[in-house]
Amino acid sequence: MGERSRLLSEEPVELLLSPREPGPGAAATGVAALPTSAQICSCNNVDKGAICAAVDDGCTTVGAIKKHTRAATSCGGCAPLVTQILKSELKRRGISVDNHLCEHFRYSRQRKPAIASILASCWNEFVLSGEHAAQQDTNDYFLANMQKDGTYSVVPRVPGGEITPDKLIAIGQVAKNFGLYTKITGGQRIDLFGARVHQLPLIWAQLIGAGFESGHAYGKAMRTVKSCVGSSWCRYGVQDSVGLAIEIENRYKGLRAPHKIKLAVSGCTRECAEAQSKDVGVIATEKGWNLYVCGNGGMRPRHAELLAKDLDKDTLIRY
Repeated sequence: MGERSRLLSEEPVELLLSPREPGPGAAATGVAALPTSAQICSCNNVDKGAICAAVDDGCTTVGAIKKHTRAATSCGGCAPLVTQILKSELKRRGISVDNHLCEHFRYSRQRKPAIASILASCWNEFVLSGEHAAQQDTNDYFLANMQKDGTYSVVPRVPGGEITPDKLIAIGQVAKNFGLYTKITGGQRIDLFGARVHQLPLIWAQLIGAGFESGHAYGKAMRTVKSCVGSSWCRYGVQDSVGLAIEIENRYKGLRAPHKIKLAVSGCTRECAEAQSKDVGVIATEKGWNLYVCGNGGMRPRHAELLAKDLDKDTLIRY
């Protein structure tokens, strides 16, 4: 028996592999194989059956599915699965599915960030000047992240996670002045939540006056370089991970890319900065630095690959 008393196959391997000889009676695979009782959105308790019923009621877009079922309207983590189910159900009903951005641009939305990055690199104009401003996403336009209630969060840059007492006090004062909720992020920064659009210029004016700048937490750019305390304080540290993290972050801050980029520097192999789960990770060794690439956290965690080992700092930066 399985979840919700659903009978499972006598052959467990069938849950993992497609039928060996596909035919008219072959079992479905992918989202088509999910039972209608399968929970898709845990936030709002929406199962596959509810999404299929919404399609029967005429919903043909993800937006319509969200409005009809509330699936993917909270944390958003199930949105890719909701999209897959919608496309599968539309195809099953003989309805054509078009992944193109529009009739003039025959590429899917997945390629939009890469193409936008290439075009931006070719012209390299300020994205908020003139006619470009209206083309930016809301977050890029307001230099803040829109939240579920329509307010915004503001994230000042804290290179390498190192911050002075005076700057901590300044952030606290801004939060008190505007009644903002504060939260330490996984990237070793402080997020200020609950800001209204009209407050953003005033908030940034106070933060800039205290020596802060935007942490680009809203954009497709280099976000953070996380670090442990390294050899400055830790008895296990073999290199100055904080100093290197600050140098790398200041060197590449604001670097535009097709997707957000996160880095980390660990001062020893104990890996307190979790460098191997970042796009680019650096881990100290007795001889220098090991460089890792293509790691990932989030919905599909992936350990990074070792690209080069025992590099001196100058060589590491060049890589």
